[in-house]
Amino acid sequence: MKGVPAFSANQLSLKNGRLPANELNQMFNGFGKFNQWFSQYEDELLWLSIDAPDLAAQLFKAREAYNDQLEVLTVLSLGIIDKPEDVSLKNQWKEVSGQMEKTSAEIIKVSGQAADKMKTMQANPPVNIPDKTVDTISAPISGDKTIIYLMTAAGALIVIVVLGLFIRKKRREKANAQPLKPNATSQKYQQFQTKPLSEAEQVPLKAKFCTKCGNQLKPDARYCGKCGNLLK
Repeated sequence: MKGVPAFSANQLSLKNGRLPANELNQMFNGFGKFNQWFSQYEDELLWLSIDAPDLAAQLFKAREAYNDQLEVLTVLSLGIIDKPEDVSLKNQWKEVSGQMEKTSAEIIKVSGQAADKMKTMQANPPVNIPDKTVDTISAPISGDKTIIYLMTAAGALIVIVVLGLFIRKKRREKANAQPLKPNATSQKYQQFQTKPLSEAEQVPLKAKFCTKCGNQLKPDARYCGKCGNLLK
C-alpha cells in the first residue's frame, strides 16, 4: 500500500520521552498517497464491494482505523510537546502506537489482496445497483478527503509549536543574560542611601548616663542637670 509505512511498535515508541519524528514524518508525508490510492481505484473498489463484499468491508474498516489512529497520534504528539513529563500522555501514546503497528500491517495485507482481486474482475460487470447503494458505498471512499488537510495542518502545527518553544527558550536565556538596568525607584533609593545625614537625623549609638544619679544625659552634656554632678 502506497503511503503506509510498515513500522513496528518499537519504532513508534517514545525514545527517552522524545517523539519518533522520522516515523511520524513518513506517515504524514505518505498520507496523501494513501488516500490517492483509494481515489485512483474508486470505480474498482465499488465493483469489489459487489463481487467480494467481505474483502471490501475489511479494507474500508482497516482504512478507517488507520485514519483514526493517525489522528490520535497527531493530537498526542502536540500534547507531549507541550507537556513532556505527562505520564498519562505517554501511556496513551504507547497504547495507540501498538494499535497502529497492527493496523498498518492489516491494511498493507488487505490492500494487496484487494489489488489482486480487482485485476481479475470484469471491467464493467452488468449489475444493476440502486442509486442509494452507490451513494452508501462511495461515501467512505470520498468522505475522508478532508482528513488529508487535517493531517497536513497538524504536521505544520507541530513545526510551529516546536519553533515557538525554541524561540521562547532563547528569549528567556537572553533575558537572564542581560544585566538589570536601574529604574527610577532604584536610583532614588541609591541617592537616599548615599546622602549624608544631618546631626539632627543622626542617632547616637550609645546613650549617656550620669555616674552619680543615673539620669540620662545629652551626648554633649558636661554636667548632670538633675544632681549637678560634673562629668569628666
